[in-house]
Amino acid sequence: PQNVSAHSIRKTRSYEVEFHLQRIKHKLQEPADPLYILVESFEIARSFKIDYRLLAANIPSEVIGQLHVIIKKD
Repeated sequence: PQNVSAHSIRKTRSYEVEFHLQRIKHKLQEPADPLYILVESFEIARSFKIDYRLLAANIPSEVIGQLHVIIKKD
């Protein structure tokens, strides 16, 4: 999408993924390219957290949180 930059991936002790969204209005959504996570096998896959950081022009300080990815094995 024009409003979203391509993501960059940097290997650290883990991985850092970064992308930039130019501008978006409140309560609207902007699609981004999918990001795939590969594991060696479903058997060893487990739930994990993704730390995120948001910087917005109309918010004086950054917003920090976590996304919880749940792997269900029924």
